Amino acid sequence: MTEPAAAPALARVELHPYAIPLSQPWKCARGATVLRRGWLVRIEDDEGAHGWGETAGLPGAGTETAELAEAALRRAVEALPGLAPETARERLPGLEHRAARCGLECALLDLAARRAGVPLYRHLRPDAAGRVRVNAFVGAVDEGLGERLAAARRQGFEVAKLKLATAPLAEELPLFLAAMASLPEGLSLRLDVNRGWTVAAAERTLPQFAGLPIEALEEPAHDADAAALARLQAMVEFSLALDESLAAWPEETALPVRRQILKPMVVGGPSRVLALALRPRTESVVTSSVDTAVGLWLSAHLAAVLDNGLAHGLDTASWLSTLLGPAPAPGGTLELPGRPGLGFEPELGQLSP
Repeated sequence: MTEPAAAPALARVELHPYAIPLSQPWKCARGATVLRRGWLVRIEDDEGAHGWGETAGLPGAGTETAELAEAALRRAVEALPGLAPETARERLPGLEHRAARCGLECALLDLAARRAGVPLYRHLRPDAAGRVRVNAFVGAVDEGLGERLAAARRQGFEVAKLKLATAPLAEELPLFLAAMASLPEGLSLRLDVNRGWTVAAAERTLPQFAGLPIEALEEPAHDADAAALARLQAMVEFSLALDESLAAWPEETALPVRRQILKPMVVGGPSRVLALALRPRTESVVTSSVDTAVGLWLSAHLAAVLDNGLAHGLDTASWLSTLLGPAPAPGGTLELPGRPGLGFEPELGQLSP
């Protein structure tokens, strides 16, 4: 009886650093981001097949610093060659290096899907459909919010996400409510406070949203414990969600709110996203963290694997001045490529010398 051929061993790990200005500041309650730094990770096996991943930490959201991420990636450059791909996945840096793990695991999965000749989402779930709903991202509350909401609806979006708590509540709330007077029909809202309110402010503000087509509100308060979150959730009919505070909750533990936001870069990679999505009685939304095309399309493939009918946070391409790959077509529905793996080659020629 002929023994099955051994899987090709990994031959090399390459790191391609980038520093990309944002096309406009990304504002939230934690401040504004104007530059995105990270690495594209390329892993090749000894037969020449390869896969791509991306590492771009967000320490404010719970990842390691850039220095720790780079150190973990440098260790992988030395340690992974010669290993079988599955062995390499088992030996990735620990979860404390979440962004590094995400980039390396994505590259290994992209490699495996390319070798199998199937899109990444089908490699992870053979019966997954290659279509996901997407929410528009319309930025922070300002005088132009109403027009941006109208533009999102014209593009076919049914859910629009916007940031709250980027200005004092007494200034921001009237602007928000004024924009609601002309909210387009068929458009619901996903609000993100980024823990910028107190529990007391949330208790005062949430009743003012009664009657508005709000689909969810993320991270309502920085001082909210489990009891406060449960109380706030009971006040509203829509879902409250945890994002940057999600790490405080073990994956087998039910949350005091209905929804969780899963950023592959923040939670530790594709495997962690899919494991956390099994949390009981919890809705899951996959969201890009203002990544280049590699991280953005990884999030899209994972959203397709979940196939839960929710709109996912994939409308971030326009916020980077250079995406290093194809941008998803704008609109409320995203069709994933049928090509193997992530479905494209990054455009390294766009990297600064």
